[in-house]
Amino acid sequence: MLVEGTIKFVDKSEGGPHWIWRHKVYGRTVTRKLNKEQAQYITECIQRNDRFLKLVGELRQAAGKSIDNELEKLVRTPGF
Repeated sequence: MLVEGTIKFVDKSEGGPHWIWRHKVYGRTVTRKLNKEQAQYITECIQRNDRFLKLVGELRQAAGKSIDNELEKLVRTPGF
């Protein structure tokens, strides 16, 4: 599961103890109260999403370089 957002611990002085997960749904901020297990799960999901987005960025960069190299070859090809 790919998830974005932030997790914050709320202590007893703020009405806790519990965790808050804030994320966007259709452009609107949604806040959800979580228990410890849910917070751990969502944190792992957020970390997986961050790694996935980093890999996609690296793939896009590599694809862009590959396309640039192929275009350079075509420009240098006689009769093109």
